[in-house]
Amino acid sequence: MKHMVLALLPVMALAEAGEASATSLRWFGHASFEIVADGGARVVIDPFDARVGYAVPSVTADLVLITHEHGDHSNAAAVNGNPEVLHGLGMDAAPRTVKGVSARAVRTKHFGDPSGAGRGENTVFVLKVDGMNIVHCGDLGHTLSAAQVKAIGPVDVLMLPVGGFYTIDGAAAARVVGQLKPKLVVPMHYKTAANPGSPVAGAEAFLEAAKKAGWEVREPKSATLKLTRATLPKKTTVVVLEFR
Repeated sequence: MKHMVLALLPVMALAEAGEASATSLRWFGHASFEIVADGGARVVIDPFDARVGYAVPSVTADLVLITHEHGDHSNAAAVNGNPEVLHGLGMDAAPRTVKGVSARAVRTKHFGDPSGAGRGENTVFVLKVDGMNIVHCGDLGHTLSAAQVKAIGPVDVLMLPVGGFYTIDGAAAARVVGQLKPKLVVPMHYKTAANPGSPVAGAEAFLEAAKKAGWEVREPKSATLKLTRATLPKKTTVVVLEFR
């Protein structure tokens, strides 16, 4: 079965009320997300190819962000429209702004153990959207250094790999949450019904660590969150989205 959404009731109430003044966050599966700002700017992060097992979505964007150049994260050709495409590994630390959405790159590694050095480097993208700091960790392969934590800065919403094998596992992901102290955490890059043969693990180990840490976990069903700064939780809350 698909994983259920663990989400805040005020956020879902906002969606049900149909209020337009909100940022939309949708998970396509794997590490790919669409963010739609209140003003209409559309951002797609890490579009994948068909090899990952999820359906490649038909989506239009103004901005595409690529955390690293592996094919399961860099299929910008699948995104419609005429988006600006930012490749994180080719960026410096200066932010780039497209239609009111700011994006900057913090360089990390795709591996923790030196035996995985062939995977290369990875980008953590830090976005400013509707007054919120939204962070996508790409294929982060290690916990963060003090310098990286400082470079990322305050985090409202964190999209974080939890499945291990190619990235950090559930236990390490929980440590990264402890380092960054986000308000909302959206796990990604873990095994689901769409990729049963994947060597990565499911989200269970991370969710167990989250509960042990005392973070909030709730379970309405959706592939999409509606977010506003005013409805962000004060206590760390984990949100596991159903893939689209």
